[in-house]
Amino acid sequence: MKKIQLKEITIIFLCLLSTVCYSQPQNTLKEKSRIEKLEARIDSVSSSIVNIIKMLESNFKVLSNRLSEVETRTQREIKIITSRQASIQTEFKNLSENQIAIKSQLQSLNNKLDSLRIAQDALKANVINLNQKTGREITSIKKDTLTRFLVVSLAVLFTLLVIIVVVVVFQKKFKKVNVVEESIKLDAKMSEILENQLVLMKKEAIEKKPPKIDIEIDHSLPIRVGAEIFRMRKRIENMDENTKGIHALKNALTRLEDEFNSQGYVIKDLTDQPFVDGLINIKVVNYITRDDIETGKEIIQKMMTPLILHNGVVVNIGEIEVAVSSKDVEKSK
Repeated sequence: MKKIQLKEITIIFLCLLSTVCYSQPQNTLKEKSRIEKLEARIDSVSSSIVNIIKMLESNFKVLSNRLSEVETRTQREIKIITSRQASIQTEFKNLSENQIAIKSQLQSLNNKLDSLRIAQDALKANVINLNQKTGREITSIKKDTLTRFLVVSLAVLFTLLVIIVVVVVFQKKFKKVNVVEESIKLDAKMSEILENQLVLMKKEAIEKKPPKIDIEIDHSLPIRVGAEIFRMRKRIENMDENTKGIHALKNALTRLEDEFNSQGYVIKDLTDQPFVDGLINIKVVNYITRDDIETGKEIIQKMMTPLILHNGVVVNIGEIEVAVSSKDVEKSK
């Protein structure tokens, strides 16, 4: 039994030994093949590395050349920019100096402008004072001239009336003279003269219109004209329509009143209107009694002088005669 086991062990050992001896050459061959493959790979990688190095060297040269060109160009641009910067600094310095000079000139001009404004204000004040003084003098001269003209005109008319009366008295035996007709002619002539004076006054006001300053308007001539118009109207009311020359007088009076109204003047006739105490712009100069007036009522009997307005403002108050009821007068007694 033991012999058999020993034989088996020996056989097994020999088998193992033969196996080991066979496997060693096989492993050596495999290793050698792997080493050869690795060497081939190493050679290939080395060749690739050499090619890469050559390529990098070539690219480095190209980049170096380009970098040199860029640096040269940059230096050139820097020189140009430096030159331009120096020129700009010089121009800026000149502009600063010019700005200082301009500021100085501007200050001087402002000072001169202030002086001119002060002188202009003084001149305006002098002109206004002169215009006011001139306006007052012109108004005074115009007023004196118109007053003298009216006085002379009325004196002439009065003289003519006296002459007419004298002629009528001395020529009564030889020829009848109608004093009414002559007076109508005189009134018509007076209307024409007053109309011409109003037109002349308006033209003078337009031609010599002063600046916009407060100068009191002289209403003396228009007030006299308004009084004459009122007088002539009342006189015509009491005349016969067939009186010689009355139509010519009416036409002349209409033209005069139209010119009078065109200058803003209006005549208010309050005759036959009710009278109320406290009526403004009216002055009562006389009272009369009438039997035909109801108790408690008062009537403006007649206007002695007319109420005259200029642009709605009273320039001449009216003087009136008031009629009251006789019954009221008796009760008061």
